[in-house]
Amino acid sequence: HSHKVEAKQITRMQVLGGRTVFLSDIDPSGEKQETFMGATYPARTDANVLGGPLMVGGKVYARGIGVHTRSVLTYALDGTFDALVFRVGLDDSAAPGGAANVAVAVDGKTVWQGEHLRVVRGANGDAPTAPAVQTVALKGAHTLVLRAESDGKMDVLGRVDWLNIALLRP
Repeated sequence: HSHKVEAKQITRMQVLGGRTVFLSDIDPSGEKQETFMGATYPARTDANVLGGPLMVGGKVYARGIGVHTRSVLTYALDGTFDALVFRVGLDDSAAPGGAANVAVAVDGKTVWQGEHLRVVRGANGDAPTAPAVQTVALKGAHTLVLRAESDGKMDVLGRVDWLNIALLRP
């Protein structure tokens, strides 16, 4: 079947089985959330952990995964991906006291870490910069793990956003 629509009617298009696979489009093979004072905060796709927009440094991102600290997401991979690309930051809703450490592990080995994440603010009212794009090699990988941990003694406001996080095929 074919369908005709005007370009202005298209709000989002996804190519399945293509070179880019957004992690927010696939289910993790495992999700671990430790409770903090009896509360749990499951991961949310294309939203922050509270269900609001993914917003870091005053910029809204349409794609990503919102988690809280004490979070571990595991993805089973098929060995066909070359890289993982992403930005990561503390959601603006975590101001003023939010903090977190994050890490990416591939096949049981930590390959990238981001420490002391804080809410991004511009100096003297300037627009803050977006978190840098990170790239992690995945060639032949079968397991991907995303961790968000506390940066300090408390997990208050530990709202982490994995932004535009995607697997890339050659």
